Amino acid sequence: MSDYNTKNYTEQGGERTVIGGELVIAPGGKLTDNSGVPDEEETAKIPYLANSTQSTAADVVKDFNALLTLLRAGGFMDSVAPTITIITQPVDQNVAVDGSAELTVAGSCSDGRAVAYQWYSNTVNSATGGTQITTGGTATTYSAPTTTAGTIYYYCVVSDGTGGATESVAPVTSNIAAVTVA
Repeated sequence: MSDYNTKNYTEQGGERTVIGGELVIAPGGKLTDNSGVPDEEETAKIPYLANSTQSTAADVVKDFNALLTLLRAGGFMDSVAPTITIITQPVDQNVAVDGSAELTVAGSCSDGRAVAYQWYSNTVNSATGGTQITTGGTATTYSAPTTTAGTIYYYCVVSDGTGGATESVAPVTSNIAAVTVA
């Protein structure tokens, strides 16, 4: 039995290196493509952009934004941010105590990415300052409690559902729906 078990290796013929772990480029290091041959799928070239020599965060941001501009101009990034649209809005409901109040919202993103839902309840007719609903509050449909008489207001925030570190799509808040239990 062999103890040989590696994450990183070069396939026979040296045409492909497989890195099964983490690739770390140390300070001062760089990743270079010396092939001089454009990829077969390359459709546009990005103009030359010198290495950043900035020493402040504000100046690094400027360099980064310059890179983003070049990526957009080269057709590698969309030039317009995707947007979320709410297709189905929740509606007001009047129900009896212990009745059924189902609120529904549906959204989509212009670039087809997944969207996420978060419902909120509020004691006032406002889509700010509400309380996040933690149980059952992340689906397109929310069953509002109806055990106590009164009016509670509900709204849903539809956001980027891709789970990225930062949201690249602005979240959208639904209309407010009043659930009146009598």
